[in-house]
Amino acid sequence: MGALALALVVALALAIVWVRALPAGVTSAPLPYSGARVGGWSGIDVSANGRYAWIVTDRGRRSEGPLRRDGTGALTGIEAPQPVFLPGLRGPRIGEYPDAEGIDVGPPGSRTYVAFEGFARLRAYDPAWERARWIPNPPDGQRYHENRGFEALARDPLGRLYTLPERPLRRAEAFPLYRFTRRDWMSEADWSVATHLTFSPGWYAVGADFGPEGALYLLERRFTGLAFASRIRRFDISGAHPSETLDGDVLYDAPPGRHGNLEGLGIWRDDTGALRAVMVSDDNMRAFQRAEIVEVILGQVGVWGARAHTP
Repeated sequence: MGALALALVVALALAIVWVRALPAGVTSAPLPYSGARVGGWSGIDVSANGRYAWIVTDRGRRSEGPLRRDGTGALTGIEAPQPVFLPGLRGPRIGEYPDAEGIDVGPPGSRTYVAFEGFARLRAYDPAWERARWIPNPPDGQRYHENRGFEALARDPLGRLYTLPERPLRRAEAFPLYRFTRRDWMSEADWSVATHLTFSPGWYAVGADFGPEGALYLLERRFTGLAFASRIRRFDISGAHPSETLDGDVLYDAPPGRHGNLEGLGIWRDDTGALRAVMVSDDNMRAFQRAEIVEVILGQVGVWGARAHTP
């Protein structure tokens, strides 16, 4: 190998190490059950104290368990049993297209909601997970077909459900943020557009959650052709009008290659008062992609590891 070629190889190796180096306030750990059979972790929600998580996969499975932490409180992994199939509308195993992408778990005793792609839809589950319950699709729900469906799913402090498509129907548009307010009956009329969120071409919405202070947090990812970049934006949607388009604050912006294909988002507040974001990396059931669980202390790190806006 010539001197120039060797120098290029060394420079590339150093660049990979530098990009993948985690700044203070960011931790990562491998996910169990990765690869072709049971990988594809694609949605996550966490408990209010950050000690427990619920996860769904691209193949219509779910798992849940305690989050492992070291003596400093840093995330080191999850104790999750092997995933089991989500129930369907008519039985214990999902019969519809099984690409589960988002999950929102409410207070104890309340229903859990799961968002799906492929056949874009939402489903509700009682605490026992005995079967799926139908809920109406947001307006234009079936226009978000294939890989444009609902990945980001969140419930506000009042119990109202919010979702948005992975990308708008047209590139020049903003994300419509749909809100579901359940009444004594359920119909498409229970959905409305709460507001709109700005869309940056190439950045797709893949996870959402409400923080304890009531702000909406949105996880977006961008694929460069070689690696994934990720960012988290925060929106104050209180009092927002359906005709408005809100531009959120970027709290975390990871360069391509620092993480894998981050999807799913859970927000919680630790004992110091800091907000933390927990995400999972979807390996698309491929051995060469990373399956990891990532936690970021929001406000401590930002673009290229620099300090960001404080929540």
